[in-house]
Amino acid sequence: MAASREARRLAQGRYGRFGLIGVSQGSWIAPLAQVRAKADFLGIGYGLAVDITEQDAAQVARELQDKGYGGDVVAKARMGTDITARIVKSGYQDGLDDLSAFQWQFGKEPWFSLIKGGYTGVLLGMPAEELRKHGIPQFDKLGVDWSQDPVQALRQVAVPQLWALAEDDRQAPPAVSVERLAALRSQGQAISIYLFPQADHGMRSYVQAPDGTRKPTVITPGFYDLMADWAKGGADGAYGQAYRK
Repeated sequence: MAASREARRLAQGRYGRFGLIGVSQGSWIAPLAQVRAKADFLGIGYGLAVDITEQDAAQVARELQDKGYGGDVVAKARMGTDITARIVKSGYQDGLDDLSAFQWQFGKEPWFSLIKGGYTGVLLGMPAEELRKHGIPQFDKLGVDWSQDPVQALRQVAVPQLWALAEDDRQAPPAVSVERLAALRSQGQAISIYLFPQADHGMRSYVQAPDGTRKPTVITPGFYDLMADWAKGGADGAYGQAYRK
């Protein structure tokens, strides 16, 4: 918001409209700032309409699916992410006993050690008693507000929004976000959604090795053009391989 005020001051008399662009975690921040910053539009790149715990769960599921595991293993892992979500949201007051039970039940299965997510992999690798006594200082010092609800924030946005999402995003899997954005659009909000195939987080094209690891190459063609056209007042035509949802 402070940057918005200064940008307007510097560009006084030289701009037609003012908007906010948020990428990745900026997709949580820009909608919160839009009303107070009096932005005329929002542009979101490779962002999320899910909260932090939902993102973590989606990451874990995608990790296991990419390693060839099916729905039975993903369902077991979801039990784990449900537990870790309770732990982080409660400040280590809820779920620690269940974490110990989950570690004991599944800790020796081959998929267990593959889990990373945003934070679940760290929690699964620690004794519950250590978490109870010390937490995770490198996480806790960040002061994360686990109560933030991005959909509730988006409901307050009355200006046009563009969401440009990476279809193969491992860090911010887009499926649930697309569903929620489409639902908000059906309720009357002006939301345009573009999906870029063969693009990972950061809107990076990539080369994938046989073991599933990816080497990022270039920013996927069309992404910057789309965001620039949106900022100038509209998006028409083709943008690389992107398609609208």
